[in-house]
Amino acid sequence: MFPAVMVFLLTVTYGPILSLLALYGVDRGLGNVGVFFTVYAIVLTATRPVSGRLADGWGFEPTAAFGFVFVGAGLLILASAGSLVVLVAAAAFYGVGFGTTQPSLQAIVIHRVVPARRGAATATLLIAYDLGLAVGSVVAGFLAGVLTLAGVFAFSAVLAAVAIVLMLVHMRRKAIALAN
Repeated sequence: MFPAVMVFLLTVTYGPILSLLALYGVDRGLGNVGVFFTVYAIVLTATRPVSGRLADGWGFEPTAAFGFVFVGAGLLILASAGSLVVLVAAAAFYGVGFGTTQPSLQAIVIHRVVPARRGAATATLLIAYDLGLAVGSVVAGFLAGVLTLAGVFAFSAVLAAVAIVLMLVHMRRKAIALAN
C-alpha cells in the first residue's frame, strides 16, 4: 500500500495542473499554456530510461524521493510563472520529477509482490493514480476559491514535500528492519 499512497500524492499534484493551468495562463497572461504539456511529455519520455538506470544504482526508494524533489521544484516554479519561459522551465522540472518518481514506485510494487499478486498490486497502484488525479482536480477547484491559483500550485508543492518526508521515513524504517 505504501507505493500506492506515494502514487496518490504524486498524481494529486497533477490534478491542479490538468484542471487549472488554462485559467492560470489567462490570469497570468502566459499565452498558450499547451506548451507546458508538450514540454512535460517530451521531458517525461526522455527521463524514464535515465531514471531506470538511476534506480538500478541507487535503489527505487531513493530515486522516487529524488523525483519528488523535482516535482516540488516544478510546482514552485509554476506558482511563480510570469512568462512562458518560466512555464516551460516548470514543465521541464515537473516532467523530470514525474518521469523519475512514477516508474520507481511502480518498480517497488512489482519487486515487492509474488508474481501471482502482481496484477492486483498493479491495479491498486492504478487506482491510486486515478484517485489522485480526481481528488487533486476537485480539491484544487475548492482551494482556488480560497487561495490564488498560484497558491494552489504552491500548496501542491507542499504535498510533494510531504511525500519526500514519508519516503525518507519509509527508507529509514526499512534500513532499521534490515539491520535487525
